[in-house]
Parts: sequence; C-alpha cells; structure tokens
Amino acid sequence: MPEKMHINQNQNNLEKFIKDKKYKKAIAQVAVMHPAEIADIISNIEQEFSHPFISRLKINEIAEIIHYIDPIFRANILKDFKINKIADILKNLSDDIATDILQSFPIEIEKKVLLKLPKRTTTAIDKLSIYEADTAGGRMTGQKISVKPNLTIFEVQEKIRSLKPDFRQPFYIYVVNEKEELIGTMNLRTLFSKSPNIQVADVTDKNVISVLYSTDQEEAARLLKQYNLLALPVLDKTKKLLGTVTHDDLVDILEQEATEDMYMLVGVDALEDLKSIRKSIRFRLPWLMVNLILVMIAAYTISIFENTLNQLSILAVFLPVIAGQGGNAGIQTLTVVVRSLALGRITLRDTFRLIKHELISGLIIGIITAFSVGLLTTIWMGNPILGLVVGVSLIASVLIGVLSGLLIPMGLTKLKQDPALSAGIWLTAITDLLGFLVYLTLATFLLKFLLN
Repeated sequence: MPEKMHINQNQNNLEKFIKDKKYKKAIAQVAVMHPAEIADIISNIEQEFSHPFISRLKINEIAEIIHYIDPIFRANILKDFKINKIADILKNLSDDIATDILQSFPIEIEKKVLLKLPKRTTTAIDKLSIYEADTAGGRMTGQKISVKPNLTIFEVQEKIRSLKPDFRQPFYIYVVNEKEELIGTMNLRTLFSKSPNIQVADVTDKNVISVLYSTDQEEAARLLKQYNLLALPVLDKTKKLLGTVTHDDLVDILEQEATEDMYMLVGVDALEDLKSIRKSIRFRLPWLMVNLILVMIAAYTISIFENTLNQLSILAVFLPVIAGQGGNAGIQTLTVVVRSLALGRITLRDTFRLIKHELISGLIIGIITAFSVGLLTTIWMGNPILGLVVGVSLIASVLIGVLSGLLIPMGLTKLKQDPALSAGIWLTAITDLLGFLVYLTLATFLLKFLLN
C-alpha cells in the first residue's frame, strides 16, 4: 500500500508540474518514474499541456513512454512534432509499433518520415505495412531468431551473443529449412542446458503452434493465452516464417478488442477520447440519428393503438416495464454472446443449440418475472385481467429480448461484420417495437374485459 501511494504521489506531482508549465520540475520528476506511469498521465491530460512537456524530453525517453501509450493514441502524441524528430523516435521503437504509428499518419507525412529513416527500418516497415492492422501480420514484429537444423548448440549460442543490444528478448529459437519454412522450435532452457556439440535437429520440438499472417489478431491472442506462449510464430501460405506476435501484444489486443466491442455495442467509436467536442459529435451523432428513426417507428406503433389507450389510459403506465424488462434481458444475452464469439467459445455452428438454450432460459425468467409483476399489478390496480395482460406481455418481451440478443450478433457474424456493430441500438429498437406491439395488441383484444 505505501508503494502504491508513492506511485500515485509521483503521478500527481508530474501532472501538477505539467499543467503549471513547470517543465524543469516535471523532467526531474520523470527521472524517478516508470514510463508506464508517465504514459498514464499523458494519456489523460489535454494535448495543450502534454505536447510542450513531451517535446522537452529526450528521444529515448519519448520512445519508452510511447511503448506504454494506448496504441489508438500513439500517433496523436507525435503528430505535432517535426518530421526529423518523428523519425528519430520511430528509430527507437520496435518495428511493429513504428509501423502502426506510421500508418496512422496522413500519407504525405508518412512519406516524409520514411525518407528520414534508415534503410533497415524502412525495409522492416515495408514488410509489415502490407498486412492488415488487425491481423497477426499487422501485429507481428519482424525480429526473430531462426536457425538451420544442422547447426550445433554452440553455434546457436554464438549467434545469440552477436545480437545487437536493441534486439528484443528472444523467447524461442525457430528452426527453419533451406526455404525458410518453419519446422520446429527450441526454447532457451534447452539451448543452455544441452551439450554444445549436439545438433539443433536433435532437440527441435516439432509440435509448433503457429498462425497465418491473415489470422485475426483476436484469434492470435486467444492462442497465446490458451497455450501459455511467450511468442507465436506467424507464417505465410508456404509456411515461411515471417515474424512473431509476442505475449506483450496479448494485453493490448484483448484490451483493444474488448474496448471496441463495448463502444460498438452502443454506436460509439473507440477513437473518441473526451478531449474534442467535434470528435464526440462526429462519432456519436450518426448512430443516435439511426436510433431516433427506430424510436420514432416504435412511437408510431404506439399511436396505432391510440383508441385503446384513450379508453384505458392506465395501460401507458406499464409501457416502460415491458420495454425495460425485454431490453435488459436482451442486453444480458447480447453481452454474453458478443464476448463468447470474440473469445472463440461459440461459433455459427452453435446457433440452433443456443436458440434452444435462450428460449428455455428466457421462458423461465419471463414466467418468474411475469408472475411477480402480474401479482403486483392485480393488487395495485385491483384488475386481474390487467395483471394477466402485463404478465403475458412481459414473457413475450423477455423472449423477444433474449432471442434478439442472440440472433443480432450471430447475424452480423454471418454477414462478416463485427458482432458488436451497434448491436445495442438495434436490440433496443426491436425489443421496444415488438414488445409494445404484443402488449397493446393483447390489451386491445381483451379491452372489454379490462374495462369491466
């Protein structure tokens, strides 16, 4: 606890120094802080404060901090720097991070920065930039150690000793043939525990978990987690080793995907950072307009039953109950289904099994809640027929909600779209529309009994 309080105090001090424009004190504070702590502060203050401070730091310090910044916002931190400075910072970053940042810049800035980078860096970036950003190829680093099976353990050890200081920790040694096709791996424990004269072929583990460059980043992260791997080799279609996705990418990928799913459920863009009013409006307004149209359709549905509501206005009291219960049941199902799809726990092949599951669970939940609200309505209003109408409508609304919560993300997946794509907005519209329709139709059918 004292250590945590010390960290928080350092962060509070740094934030205060930056906002007060006391940059000498801020730079002195940086010397006793971890880059992750500094990144947290920079990510949460306005750029008018953060940029003057960052621009005063050393190139290697900026690079260290950038490593811990949310990938979505890394390019935004650097965009106001001069071209030469951006290039110097990118040279100090790993190839995969440098590529992601560069691809986030406007094309004219990207071209200018590339001209300032050394050939080794531009070659690595060119190789990585051909892959989609949300695939294993887009996430991988080109840094890897590959050896031929006829080498001895001693020769491999010498190869590792010759690596440059900036080479990221080699988690595995990859064994490839003459065509650079992956045939196996060797871990560091094996490398330094076996006799130096043993050939690599004799200690190669040929049971390799790997992915194609086109594999979705979420699937790559799932494999890293499932098999408890430190790195996952990425191959082309001929099994040639291209690079690796490392375990430190796992947290970034899972956080990014979970954040995107959460935002997309309600029609918000993951790039929104609560710092720009213009961005907030641009990201939120389109789906709110879609929602407005859908709500107006639901309102029109209610207006169709104007005569029924005029004769028995108490029916309007229970409209929020019907909509709310169906919507909440649907959101519960939707959240579970979207995350299960993302984690690979369910696939489209499970659709019919899941429909049966949701129908049974939805029916049981609906009956229990319907009995409760029906009984309360009867006691409150002294009208058992009204209690019956509300109860039956509630069962229907819950069933509509859970089925919509299942079928909307499954349908989007079938259409090759993200299952979270504004699913919450569509779910709310469907449960409101159909829930109101069932409730008011049933009330109209039993109106003479309700009035008596």
